[in-house]
Amino acid sequence: MKKLIGIVITLLLATFGFASGTEEDAAGDVVVLDTFVRQSPMVSSVDNNQFTDLIEEKFGVEMDFTAVPSQGADEKLSLLMASGDYPSILWTAGFDRSEQARYGGQGVIIPINDLIEQYGPNIQKRLAEYPEVLRDMTNPDGTIYGLPHVEGCYHCTYSQKMWINTDWLNNLGLEMPTTTDEFADVLEAFKTQDPNGNGEADEIPLTGSVQWWHAEMWPYIMNAFVPLSYDWSQAQFVAVEDGKVYFAPTTEAWREGLAYMNGLYEDGLIDQQGLTQQQDAMRGLVSNPDEIIVGAFTAGHVGMGVSLEDRERFLNDSGDGVRYRALPPIEGPGGAQYAGYFPPAFTSISLAMTIKATDEQQLKMMEIADWIWTTEGTLTTISGPEGVGWRWAESGELGLNGEPAVYATYQHDAEAVHNRTIEAFPFWHFDLFNSWAANQDITSPDAYERFLVLETEQYEPYRPEEPVPPSLYYNSDDAQTVAQIQTELQSFVDQFAVGVISGQRDLDSEWNDYLAAFDGLRLEEYLSLVQAAYDAQQ
Repeated sequence: MKKLIGIVITLLLATFGFASGTEEDAAGDVVVLDTFVRQSPMVSSVDNNQFTDLIEEKFGVEMDFTAVPSQGADEKLSLLMASGDYPSILWTAGFDRSEQARYGGQGVIIPINDLIEQYGPNIQKRLAEYPEVLRDMTNPDGTIYGLPHVEGCYHCTYSQKMWINTDWLNNLGLEMPTTTDEFADVLEAFKTQDPNGNGEADEIPLTGSVQWWHAEMWPYIMNAFVPLSYDWSQAQFVAVEDGKVYFAPTTEAWREGLAYMNGLYEDGLIDQQGLTQQQDAMRGLVSNPDEIIVGAFTAGHVGMGVSLEDRERFLNDSGDGVRYRALPPIEGPGGAQYAGYFPPAFTSISLAMTIKATDEQQLKMMEIADWIWTTEGTLTTISGPEGVGWRWAESGELGLNGEPAVYATYQHDAEAVHNRTIEAFPFWHFDLFNSWAANQDITSPDAYERFLVLETEQYEPYRPEEPVPPSLYYNSDDAQTVAQIQTELQSFVDQFAVGVISGQRDLDSEWNDYLAAFDGLRLEEYLSLVQAAYDAQQ
């Protein structure tokens, strides 16, 4: 359409005797970028869009989109690539490392190392500031095939949390526990000293859930014995000491942790159903409408247990604070005191360029990409144009981290949002996320993210000294082997842990058999592959 308008203007000028050049002169040397893009259901049009208009005007390009719905986009892109009828620019490719290796090896997508070095000063700055992004987006042979969508969630990075009822602590004159012994004493007091004051023994000291975002009870507690960044959807159970990968569930510290939790269970301090119940059951206990009965629960964020809208449950009895606050990592008898650490991985690339991209298209795309990775570009990508979706922060405004804010966003109705931006590849690291202007009153519903940042700051000092990278690279054969072994290991470790904690299995008599079983589960092969991948990323 824009090209047609340019032709019409040229013809009009010629009619009145003002034409003095070609169609390209009248169009201002606009570069057409034929581009694949995933279209979110939240975006009504990628063509009639404020972000698209801004990009076209700012950089002198015409975006010729091949837009496909986000749902099913992977399959459609695969077919497009296989057909050979792919465009020059893949704006939201979503290629993992194996796809990068395949399409890069076929010469279908091009390396951008030299382009970044020559034409990406802002990209270089970001990668220098956040070397983990450079590590993740770089393939083992040193090749970079594109730019990832960088989005960091600070509270998600330390999401293996426990939430404790501060009203009950106050009612019983107790302090926040700092050790496993103190923790057991607090749970005992919750059970026996009627902290909810109703005269009934209806208190549940500690509960949790399974296969819900960090809602399992035992992984949080195990960090008082051995570093365990455990996620039921992708458990590795590996830790690192002096560069050596080891398997935490075979250590003596793991055995001590299981014994400790079995003691809590036998004393009635752990909700029996908490080892097997689903999310709705746990939420029903924490949000019990008749009486507050839960002393502590594990979850990625407190809203998984009690809704922000349920102000009577969410706020404490005096209404001046939040009832359930994060319990910082507790220290075990051997001095271990760790927080589960889950940094984001950036191994999948969003922006990629194919072999069909001309030199001119490559340079224009790099110019756009370099701007998108600035603060202004990223905020525009996420929220829409400045003055429409966001603004720079004013003096006195504070961010989620309590420091001077960098930006604020505007509230708009859903229809306006549909026209404001498109899916892209911003650099929204959690440092920028945390500089978002926010209400500092954590009792306010719109200050929930501020509350989560405050609670998370208590966990950050306890990050493992040698964390395992969130996404280790394996070739296709090794990746299949690792995934198969990992699944079997996870099932075996989970079942044994829950069995010991609940008293259905005897730790002392079964420990040696438990250790011997790992030979049949190919533990040594697994550790060898993990060690090699870990070494390659150092």
